[in-house]
Amino acid sequence: MPHLHHISISLGQREPIRLSCVAEELAAHVLLQEAEAFAEEQGLPVDYASFRDTLFEDLDFEFLYDETYDGIERTELGEVMGITHLPFAEWFERFGPPASSAYVEVHPYAEQRDDGASDTPPT
Repeated sequence: MPHLHHISISLGQREPIRLSCVAEELAAHVLLQEAEAFAEEQGLPVDYASFRDTLFEDLDFEFLYDETYDGIERTELGEVMGITHLPFAEWFERFGPPASSAYVEVHPYAEQRDDGASDTPPT
């Protein structure tokens, strides 16, 4: 099994990274699925379970893959579970409130442009 340090370097990071929005979680999830499929095709034994546990704070984004959970973030259960940013228009919004968040950078697609418009994807 590859060591976590080697995997994070192969993702272009010298230090372990912290995903800051749903879009980054989805991208990382798809990259891992592709890496696993490639390794399987090559007959390489890989196990990304501990890497996934380290990379993803939670797996709320997986609700997007099952339409029976559409709108769960607006339910009492979703509120109790802390599920946020699942609507497409919120995928690039940074997790956590700015004053208390460990995520210090705004995702480039959520920044305000010079013309005052947002780069956030439309709904």
